[in-house]
Amino acid sequence: IDHGNGEYSLLEHFLKGSLRVKVGDEVQVGTVLARVGNSGNSAEPSLEYRLQDKPQALQGNTLPLQLASYEADNILVPFGELVRGQYVRRKTPDL
Repeated sequence: IDHGNGEYSLLEHFLKGSLRVKVGDEVQVGTVLARVGNSGNSAEPSLEYRLQDKPQALQGNTLPLQLASYEADNILVPFGELVRGQYVRRKTPDL
């Protein structure tokens, strides 16, 4: 995904044949791109995500990824970067 500012998202391990977008499509938050598969070395479906400075897979430098409203090791993080080894999940909406 080209973010238009020299940053590109690379997502890997989609289920074969499940891609719902094509080159040139504009995507928004919530757009379904594809179904996740387990084409890598995994026992369960998983998604590999990388933010990088070039559009070609594995050609660019990995960039720091900043997220908003998530929980890391059961602590709410309003805005921050992931740290290797953390247990991370989406912040659950307040009921």
